[in-house]
This record gives sequence, structure tokens and C-alpha cells, in this order.
Amino acid sequence: MRYYLPLLALPLLTAQRNAPVGIECDSNKKLEEVSRPCMCGLINDWEEADASLRMVSSAAVTCSNGFAGQYPCSGVDLLSLLPLSKLNEASGAAGDEGNDCWGWTDPGTGREFAIMGVESGTAYVEVTDPVNPVYVGKLPSHAGSSMWGDIKTYNNYAYAVSENHGQGMQILELTQLKNTSPGSVLTETAHHGGFGNAHNIFINEDTGFAYVVGSNKCSGGLYMMNLKDNPTNPDFVGCFSDDGYTHDVQCVIYKGSDNRFTDKEICFALNEDTITIIDVTNKQSPTELSRTAYDQARYVHQGWLTEDHNYLLIGDELDETQYGLKTRTIVLNVKDLMDPEVAGINTADTAAIDHNMYVKGNHVYQANYRAGLRILGLSGVAEASLNEVAYFDIYPSSDSASFNGAWSTYPFFNSGTIIVSGIEQGLFVLKATGINQPPTPPPPTNPPPTPTAPPVAPPTNPPPTNLPPTTGCGNGEAEFSDSASFNGAWSTYPFFNSGTIIVSGIEQGLFVLKATGINQPPTPPPPTNPPPTPTAPPVAPPTNPPTTNPPPTTGCGNGEAEFRIEITTDNYPGETTWDLRNECSGSTVIEQGGPYTTTGLQTESYCVASSQKYKFTINDEYGDGICCSYGNGKYKVTFNGMTESGDQFGSSESKELGSCV
Repeated sequence: MRYYLPLLALPLLTAQRNAPVGIECDSNKKLEEVSRPCMCGLINDWEEADASLRMVSSAAVTCSNGFAGQYPCSGVDLLSLLPLSKLNEASGAAGDEGNDCWGWTDPGTGREFAIMGVESGTAYVEVTDPVNPVYVGKLPSHAGSSMWGDIKTYNNYAYAVSENHGQGMQILELTQLKNTSPGSVLTETAHHGGFGNAHNIFINEDTGFAYVVGSNKCSGGLYMMNLKDNPTNPDFVGCFSDDGYTHDVQCVIYKGSDNRFTDKEICFALNEDTITIIDVTNKQSPTELSRTAYDQARYVHQGWLTEDHNYLLIGDELDETQYGLKTRTIVLNVKDLMDPEVAGINTADTAAIDHNMYVKGNHVYQANYRAGLRILGLSGVAEASLNEVAYFDIYPSSDSASFNGAWSTYPFFNSGTIIVSGIEQGLFVLKATGINQPPTPPPPTNPPPTPTAPPVAPPTNPPPTNLPPTTGCGNGEAEFSDSASFNGAWSTYPFFNSGTIIVSGIEQGLFVLKATGINQPPTPPPPTNPPPTPTAPPVAPPTNPPTTNPPPTTGCGNGEAEFRIEITTDNYPGETTWDLRNECSGSTVIEQGGPYTTTGLQTESYCVASSQKYKFTINDEYGDGICCSYGNGKYKVTFNGMTESGDQFGSSESKELGSCV
């Protein structure tokens, strides 16, 4: 008998979950047997693939005034889009819908490939040039089809699982993608049949162990395999089933604050109603360390650790629909693995359901169904205060709590390219341009005039020397602040020929300073009545032409020469920085510049000792240089008649000029 289990009727799952069972959800939209009742939500909200979408390539669509084409955005550009019809071109039906995504970078060439699951297999797309992606082809599923699939990589292999009972685990050798004709039907390299269906797979690339979860083995818990010894024929090495079904998991060589488990392999399992932490160092005898719940838990779905391993960010897939909540991210303090505590819950402005999230650096990248990609800053993670800094909404018509839109995201390409998999849409190739500052909202239709503040007259007399604290600090304390208040530095005198600088502090006294990063000799103050400038007699032209390397005429002093830096940025000047080092004195940084706020030519000039060797290094935050994918940037540095230049590089490039004398 077929039946539909409505979401609102779901009971709170018990601490001991059962193994996967066959459940058929019938909403008159799509029939499919699933292993967990929570999956009925996706079937209930099922929509046809968006056949209106066309491939976007050849030119990036910039996020401007809150939109990139039809897509709401802030701080994220659309580089390209491959609709489902393109991803299924090699095999299957054009409307086979999407699920998870992952990425692989060829270690020899740095070429980048996006991997996206669809109902009937796995699609592979080269995104080395993200504006001009290449559809390499598709690996058909091992058996049948499924709305749910997952892919991870280890070294040069991809491992794909799905909820189809005959799928097992497909293995594909990935270096072949570099020489595969576009649009090919790919053939699996190997197959592991130790289990049938599975919901997810996680691979700890540091250890070479794979963890399959939600399968028909190990009561749905951790099914562990050794990939390291033989990646195409992995050995089953153990189970963890003490806490029943696991929906998703992340396993790491632990580097967090709990010194008892430093360098142990620890798994953080998302087990429907708890977060269960397991020491899996010994695969034959894994040990449960803790099991933690939180208020209003409805379906503990997926999570990811901060890079210091002290906090676990968690998404609950059903709390928005069952409690009418806004999008929530639960933050678990895991500094004590045997007694974790909920640090707090961050609530977003959208109503969308959260699905999958990943941490890179100081940001978490969330795929939140109808709200699309959301990028949040983690500076306040200890208090669960996450600030949204950028977004790209792939489902423009609604941010409501329904199972449509963004399934997952992969933000780990070194180039900075981000991919998002859309269930009804396809593969979005994106670039975040605003993750280092809060996103700028679109301006109002009729912005109000900016009020002009009246001028503030300077105080006639200096304030008293001992001001009482006004910030709530106690006796003997003072506020540490750069706020707009009348405290601190009163004046400065920078005109000593020696280069000494003095600063008078209202509450402090006299500071005697020296600026080490300014190489120009100080200019004495002009006299009160400067004498008239004498007129020099005309100078006859030289009989002989000047030498090839004339002495500097830039105002540099004796024994100095100008070091000139000219940088023409690409379209992302905020990614460009540089530094200048003296190689004759321990590679000391003597000057640095960037990031820039405007595009175009940036010119810097410094007087430096002429008898030294200098190294100039230019950096690009996203590793794609300053030419030529996003503008024709270039740079040139000159010193003592020598010139070096460049344009195309990866994360950084260095040039040396001069010599140690």
C-alpha cells in the first residue's frame, strides 16, 4: 500500500534510530521509495526541471544593483551556468534533476573540475576557465536512478553513492577527464558492492578512509573503508552502529582544544536527533565520546567544523517547516568532545530550509534551498553571531521553506571559483567578490538626501589632562578605543632633520617616534619669510649624450634610487596586494600595498638604498593572477635602470632587482 507521510505529522525521532526501511511517499507529484520519512518533503515539493534555462558562458554576469541577470545577489558574480539539459546531454533524460556536488583539482596541472550528481548518474564539467566551462561528460548510474546522490574524491578518484538499492559505490579514475572528448559517456573504473543504497559518503583525505552513512549496512551508521592501500578495490574495515542511522558525517584528524584527542581520527555524525561524536582511530573498535541534542531539534541533517575544530556548525532540515522558524544555524562548542555545549543559534532573515554547508577560512558557505548560496562570516562564531556577507539566490521567485533550489555548494577550488548545484536548475559557477566586507544592498528607488553635518569648531582650550573614564571602566582603567572622541593625540611635529617625530598625548604625555617605512628624507618647515629663489643661469646642453643609467632625478638623496611600482589591476582590485623586501637584510619587508578599491593603474614610488637587492612580490587572493580571465591586468617595477614586468600568474609572483654590495 502506498502512502504519503506529511511533514507536520512526523514524530520526534528517538535517540536510538532504526536502520533504513523502505517508505513510499505519494503526493501525486512523484513516486519514489525512500529510506527516511524526512525525504518525503522533497517529493512533496517536487517540481519539473526548469526547461527555460539556457547555458550561460563566454562572459561573466556581474552582480550589480542587487541582481546578476535574473538572480538576486550581493557580492557574488555569475560566471557561467550549465542547465540540467546540458548536464544530461551525454545520457539520461534532459529533465533528470540535480542533487549533490563536489570538486576535483588535477594535481599536475591545477585544472579544476566540477562534479554534480543527477538522478541518472554523475556529470563532470571542467571549470578551469569558469567563464567558459567544458561539459566533459556523464557517468551513468550503476543501477536505476535516484533523487538522492552524493560524490566525494580521494586523490585522483571519485566515489559516488545514491539511494538506489543497486547503486553500491561507483569509482571513476579522474585524470582521464583531461583528455576526454566533450560530451562523452564515461565508464566506471571500478565498483564496490559491499552495500546497496547509501545516503552520503565522506572521505577523510588526510587518512584515506571513507565513511558511508545511511546505507543498508551497519544499521545505517558508519560503514568504513580503506581507500589508501587500493583506491579501486577498497577494503571494508569496520562499522559504527551503536547510535543507529547516520544522515551525514565529517571525520578529521582532530586539532581542537581537547588535548586528550589531539591527532586522533574523530567523526562528527549528524544522526537525525543528536550530534554523535566518535573516536574512530581504531576502526575495529570505534568509541562513542558523546551524544548531544538541542532545543527544537527536528532533523539534525548536516554540519561542518570550523578550521580550528572548536565549533561545529549544524543545519536542521525540518525546524523551519515544523516550527515556522527562520533559517537557523546551530553552533556547537566542541572544545570538550565528551561534553559539547550549544554555543548558540544564529537566525537568518530568510525563511528557507538549510541543507548543506562548508567552511573555508573565516566563512561558511551554505546551500539553503530556495534562498540559494549564502556566505556568512565566522568572526563571532563563539557566540553564534554569524553575519551574512554575500549571497546568490538561484530560486528568484521565493525564499519560502520548501525543498527546491540549491542542494549543495563546493567552495574549495584554489582559484576562488564556487559551484552550486540546483535541483531544478543545474550547475551554477560563481565567484564571490564581496566576502571581505558586508554586502551592499540595492539602493532604494528614491534614496533620501544625505544630511550635511554642521562644522565642528575646535576647542579653544585643551581639555583637562586627567579626564575621568566615561565608558563604564573602573578606577585606574581606561577604554581601548578608536572611537570619535576628544582623547589621545593632540598634535605632532615631523620636521626634525634626523627623522624623529614627536606626538603630544592629552592624557599620556610626549611620544618620541621614528617612521621606519618612509624612505624619503624629511622636508624642513618653510621659513616665515622665504628668500627669493635665485634664477639659475642657462645651462648649455651636454656635448656628449647622457649615460645609459643616469642618476635618479626623483628627489631621492645621495646613495638612494627610486623603486617604482606600476600595477594595472584586473576587474577585482580588492584581491591584489604586494610587498617589497630587502634581500640584503634578511628579506625584511620595507614596503607593502593593496588591496585596492578602484580598478586601473596604481603607481607607487619609493626612495631606497641603491646598493641593495630587492624582491618585489605581487599576490592575488584567489589565485588567478591579474590577467586575463577578469580583465587585462599587468605590472611593472623599475629600479636603478632595471625593469621587470608580468601579468599572468597564480597566487603570487616575485621579481628581484639590484644586488647586495
